[in-house]
Amino acid sequence: MIVLPNGWFVKLLALIVAASLLAGGLSPTEKAPDEDENLFYVQDAAHVLKTDAVLEILANGAALCDSCGSQIVVVTTRDLKGLSCRDYAVQLFNELGVGDKDKNNGFLLLMYIADTNAQCDYFLATGTGAEEFVSNSLADELLYTYLEPDFALDDYSAGTRKLYRALFETVRNRYGLNLAFVDAEAILRGSTVPDRDS
Repeated sequence: MIVLPNGWFVKLLALIVAASLLAGGLSPTEKAPDEDENLFYVQDAAHVLKTDAVLEILANGAALCDSCGSQIVVVTTRDLKGLSCRDYAVQLFNELGVGDKDKNNGFLLLMYIADTNAQCDYFLATGTGAEEFVSNSLADELLYTYLEPDFALDDYSAGTRKLYRALFETVRNRYGLNLAFVDAEAILRGSTVPDRDS
């Protein structure tokens, strides 16, 4: 078992509270304040992600970035600023500077939540370095397999959790990292998570 450092669980819960407070006032193009750098990884302006999804994104985002420079950012919005979902995702990706600037190995999942499900949309923007191991066709396959079934049922958190973990594991395997995925249940059970091979 991997035991999380002392104070880590409390810090993560503080980040969750800060995320909920910032969600209404932080536009998708603004980075979180310096003292809450991890909030960069999830910006839920549409208010559709549950605590378990946010916990997993925050817990794993910084660890992945520290290990290989890759970042997986999740943004939800109800306003595409007159752009297509694809164009807005690419714009946000570039404005936020997702991923290592030399490796260009980041991902940005944008979910557009409209008043009617028929208008909802999503797009996964990838850096040119990430495209070496997550091609457009693989990105489409990951979206269709892990996000689409829950997205169609308006269960955005469940789909996000599945897709995020699949992307995390894809990046981890690409870089050969010995990095365990921390799931929300393990965090809430007591700050321990199974190691990678469990």
